[in-house]
This record gives sequence, C-alpha cells and structure tokens, in this order.
Amino acid sequence: MRELPTQPTCDLAGALQMSLYILFNDRYQRPIKSKDTYETTNDYCPTIIFNTEYLSNQKSRGFLTEVTNQRKLGFAICDAVQRYFRGF
Repeated sequence: MRELPTQPTCDLAGALQMSLYILFNDRYQRPIKSKDTYETTNDYCPTIIFNTEYLSNQKSRGFLTEVTNQRKLGFAICDAVQRYFRGF
C-alpha cells in the first residue's frame, strides 16, 4: 500500500485549489493536505476529499446556505475537473 496520494490525485487537488482561489480568494487559501487515507492512496482514478465549511459554525453555515455561494462552489468543482483534464 502506498503512503501518499497518487500524482493524478495531487493534480486534481491542485486544480480544485486553483479554482477555489479564483472565485473565493479571501476564503479558500488553505494548503492541500496529503493524508494517507484509503481513498486517496488506493485509487484507480483521481480521488479528493473536499471539505467546504463547518455547519456547526454559524458564519460558515450562513455562507453555505446562500444560493450564490452554492453555485460558485459547484462552478469551482466543475472548473477544477475541466482544468485537470486540460492539464491545468
């Protein structure tokens, strides 16, 4: 079993981070964390685990319940997948 995520997984995570930064540059400036989870080390295709916000935090919950922010997050994920397949 590998101990680190595969390169395709790291590339997809980088594409998502880039897309999130473009849309939410003041909110999503978090580093990519490489974890040796089963999903990311035993993948047959790029696999990422993406945490948006914490629903227990009132400010974060307010952010996530706004339709505009939901659409932006969906767009960022879609954009990241497209960037990944285009090679960034």
